[in-house]
Amino acid sequence: MNIPVLLACILAVGIVDPVQARELQAVQCAVTDASCWCSAKGITGTFPDPTSSCTKYYECVSPVQNYYRSCPSGTAFSAATKRCDWSEEVICSGKDTGPTTTVILKKPPPPSKRRRSPPPPPARRRSPPPSRRRSPPPLRRRSPPPPRRRSPPPLRRRSPPPPRRRSPPPPRIRSPPPPRKRPSPPPSTVSPSPSPSVIFPSPPRLPSPIAPSGNTNSFVGYFQSWSDPWSSSAATNKLANIPAYVNYVILSFMRPDSTYTGGVTFSGTGLDFSSDPLVIKSAIALLKARNPNTKVLIAVGGATYTAFNNLNAGAVAKFVEAFNLDGVDLDYEPTNPNCSNFGPNISCTTDSEYINSVKALRAALPRPLLLTNAAWSTGAYGQGEWIGAQPAGQYSGVAVNMLQSVGNQLDMVHIMSYDAGTAYDPKQAFFAYTSLYDKNKLTMGLQVAPEAWGGHVISLYEVNDLSTFVKAQNGAGMMMWSLQKQAGEGPTGQEIASTACLKLGLNQCSCPLLSTQPC
Repeated sequence: MNIPVLLACILAVGIVDPVQARELQAVQCAVTDASCWCSAKGITGTFPDPTSSCTKYYECVSPVQNYYRSCPSGTAFSAATKRCDWSEEVICSGKDTGPTTTVILKKPPPPSKRRRSPPPPPARRRSPPPSRRRSPPPLRRRSPPPPRRRSPPPLRRRSPPPPRRRSPPPPRIRSPPPPRKRPSPPPSTVSPSPSPSVIFPSPPRLPSPIAPSGNTNSFVGYFQSWSDPWSSSAATNKLANIPAYVNYVILSFMRPDSTYTGGVTFSGTGLDFSSDPLVIKSAIALLKARNPNTKVLIAVGGATYTAFNNLNAGAVAKFVEAFNLDGVDLDYEPTNPNCSNFGPNISCTTDSEYINSVKALRAALPRPLLLTNAAWSTGAYGQGEWIGAQPAGQYSGVAVNMLQSVGNQLDMVHIMSYDAGTAYDPKQAFFAYTSLYDKNKLTMGLQVAPEAWGGHVISLYEVNDLSTFVKAQNGAGMMMWSLQKQAGEGPTGQEIASTACLKLGLNQCSCPLLSTQPC
């Protein structure tokens, strides 16, 4: 008699209970056969594989979505935290269901004076990202402000840049960035920055897209200009063939201090498409013709393009008009916001520049053109019941005064819910932002791993959970960085997008994100 039949007989006569029977059945599965293992267990979630000393784990998402994955070198999977952590901090108990896995936190070293000022966000495009096998996640209780995710590469019109643009987050050794456990930072001695030199143009005559009314069906995807391969025609350009469920496409990135003067050209913009500008303009028109509900915006800023003190809103408006776009995404990522005085009087040295940037772009782009904002992961912390929310640092609350002052001039806010370490809770950050802004216009961000800092690796279980949460809260939807980013570990961008698409109730979720022909 074979094993499954024997188990059925044992169960029938009551020798073992159903749970024991499932355990016996799971033993018969090959170690790498996630579908067999997850089906035998009859459970969903992520679970360590003790036969590999917990360096590998099972991810059970649904009856048809099950995976056997590996942790980065030097780490092991912790059933308690559901993440890969330092091997010496995880005791692999020999059980695969997780509750008996023990996590030992080491006492962090006291911060030194030299470490009180965290490193600025890196220039994202000028050096490849750190190898995930050499840079495991930092200790979970530490949370310095993360380097951000966005920055266009150098202007090289005909040669694509490295596959991923993020520079490695310091430090590169096992000692993570300085700990920030206390919610109260030292008092700031820096006076707020003066109002930037902003150019307020007369609004041009621009196209008139329909502004979002707030729904649970938005999926926002950032499109890296430097990752778009050369194409001779709009029909074969991947931008033209993005599926309809990506209903907000944001081109990245344009310089805030752009010298663009008009016309179908990328000169002075900072964008790095390889194809001819006319091909890209035609690809945008073809995308919108195929998918009438899709909005195409230009992202201004990023981690490298930070000269908002010389914001040329007129140039941005001219580019929107020339390429028949639907609006602008303000990607304000200052180097040193130095937020302090957490509480009702929270302030950052960048408040004036942030507020004036919103005002200038809205003046140049009157509604119904769209003005959205990619907001910092912890940008709504430091106020209300989130005064002590972790991770805390100089970026905590960087968006608070902007949203209180000119939030009504924004059409959507995309929370960059990543690059914040393993202590970061995207749901807590979402609630913090809803205290300042309309939740119907909030999206929650997801990033294809590896993230630039913090060691967090997204899983399809998390994508399911967070998408379900946002929909239940009547949020606007989900955002992903980025459409072209290749996964170094964890699920691919396609898997993330298709999973979120299904949870948001969108259509044709199996269509490829990137293709040279329509789905």
